[in-house]
Amino acid sequence: HHHENWDGTGYPDKLKAETIPYLARLLAPVIFYCNQHYASVQLMAMMESMSEHQFDPDAVRALAKAIPMTKMPKGIREILLIELKAGMTLARDINNTNGMKLLPKGRELTDGAINKVLSINRMTPIQPLCLVYC
Repeated sequence: HHHENWDGTGYPDKLKAETIPYLARLLAPVIFYCNQHYASVQLMAMMESMSEHQFDPDAVRALAKAIPMTKMPKGIREILLIELKAGMTLARDINNTNGMKLLPKGRELTDGAINKVLSINRMTPIQPLCLVYC
């Protein structure tokens, strides 16, 4: 039932609010959080705005309190250079063909940083695959 929405618009049973099983209400925002590629602060703000429509507001508040206390292992995903998006965090340095570091591992990407790398890539091709945390 973790696809049920707080306002009753979800599936499979169109359950609403407290009629959604408690664990499903807790699980829904966690799954959403883990599948996004935004910075934590930005993502939590987005999720808070989705409260009362998609998520149980209490579950979102509980998640917001729990995140700073955890050192959750991060998954790593391989994507194309052109798939980079603001808010993603690099899991490996991006280097030019001479080995010069363009962006370091751990860097949270901004639109400006992505545009700079793509501009350099047009002049001197960069390895097209990047690793990002997910």
